[in-house]
Amino acid sequence: MKYLKIISLIVIVVILTNYVFPFRVIVGMVFSSPNLHVDYFTYSTAHGEFRSFEEPLKGPQFKDMVNISFEYYKKCHPMSPDTILYRTFRKNAWEFWNWGLFISDDRFKLEYLSPESIKPLPYKVKSICN
Repeated sequence: MKYLKIISLIVIVVILTNYVFPFRVIVGMVFSSPNLHVDYFTYSTAHGEFRSFEEPLKGPQFKDMVNISFEYYKKCHPMSPDTILYRTFRKNAWEFWNWGLFISDDRFKLEYLSPESIKPLPYKVKSICN
């Protein structure tokens, strides 16, 4: 009976932290290392021709700014080999308060690309917008 109460409490905490925003932020601040909960979400193309970021709770949101900026980049650089946007931040499985976001949020559905593996092109891609 004691274990059932403990498991029930854990399940309730996981559900609250994944679906009730204030709980997610508070638990993230408590259990994260001091800077982890304010890290940027960073994005890049394979050759780094396009790079963008968003700061949690501030600045542009993924759907609003990053996607719009990337679509504009593709429109202005139609000959660019960089046509796929990658996330350059890792999913941390131990961050139980983000599990719901890992499944439902578009930023986590992007394929991961290590920042160290971004290799610049040997030439500059020309823009038709300037």
